[in-house]
Amino acid sequence: MVVKGNRIVLKILSPEDVTQNYAAWMQDEEVVQFMECSGKSYTLEELKGYVERMNENHNDFLFGIYTNDNNKHIGNIKIGEINLIHKFGDIGLFIGDKEKWGRGYGVEVINLATEYAFQELKLNKLTAGIYGNNMGCYKAF
Repeated sequence: MVVKGNRIVLKILSPEDVTQNYAAWMQDEEVVQFMECSGKSYTLEELKGYVERMNENHNDFLFGIYTNDNNKHIGNIKIGEINLIHKFGDIGLFIGDKEKWGRGYGVEVINLATEYAFQELKLNKLTAGIYGNNMGCYKAF
C-alpha cells in the first residue's frame, strides 16, 4: 500500500524498515517527548515485533513516511483503532528525523493519511490527541 504526495510517500512499514536510525529516534527524548512511549527503551527486535503485530492487526495501518527525492525514512504515521461498524479511527504521527522538523512535512503527512482514511478506508471520522505544549503538532493539525 503506497500513498504518494508532493514531497513524501507513505508506505506500509515492514519489520525490514526498522533500522538503527528508527531505534535511535525511539531513544531520543526530544523525539518521543510527546509520545506514549516516552521514557521507555526498545531494542531493535522489539520495534520489529511491534511493526509485525501492527501489520497483523486489521484495525491499524502503520505507514512509514519517506521522502520522494531519496526514499529516506523520516518518521511514521498510524491510522489506528479503527471501528469498522461506526467508521472512525484515530491518527498519530511522529517525524523522527529532526532535520525535517518545522518544514511542513507533518501537514502533508496528515493530509495524505486523512485522504486515505476517508477515500480508501471509507471512514467518516478521524481523531487525534495532542499534548497542549506540542506546538509543532498543534500547528500541523
